[in-house]
Amino acid sequence: MTRAGQFFCAVFAKVTEEDRDYVKQHLNDKGQALFFAMAEFDQAHALRVAKTIEGFEFYGEREFLVRLALLHDVGRRAENVGVLGKVFAVLINGFSVKLGKYLSRYFRFLYIYYNHPQIGAKLLKDAGFIQESEIIRLHHENVLNPMEELSLLKRADEMN
Repeated sequence: MTRAGQFFCAVFAKVTEEDRDYVKQHLNDKGQALFFAMAEFDQAHALRVAKTIEGFEFYGEREFLVRLALLHDVGRRAENVGVLGKVFAVLINGFSVKLGKYLSRYFRFLYIYYNHPQIGAKLLKDAGFIQESEIIRLHHENVLNPMEELSLLKRADEMN
């Protein structure tokens, strides 16, 4: 999906009752609490990633993949990064990753943008999602020979 498409999806994001039921079907209470702490646009994104990942060929535990997709951005909580903050972060990152990472020392939304996988991994580990935390911590890293679950998560995330 293009950045423009992502922007429009974020601005017009809606999570329906059907979507909430889907989350409740796939996550326990602790997972739901983490999921619903995200901004609605991040919830909608995670739902699109989950539904995309369901369509991939995979011979492992499919429920695990869906949990990964639903929880992969929990490090970005609603109070930390709004739509405009995310737009600004994406623009700065597109202009200069080095500048963005430098400015992340001074601007919380940029810090969250660059570090949400590690923040999310800590939250997930504390909530008992140990295996998920290990994969989600790496979902924006360039990993040599990544496990299949990480590769599929990255692919679904990039598509959405």
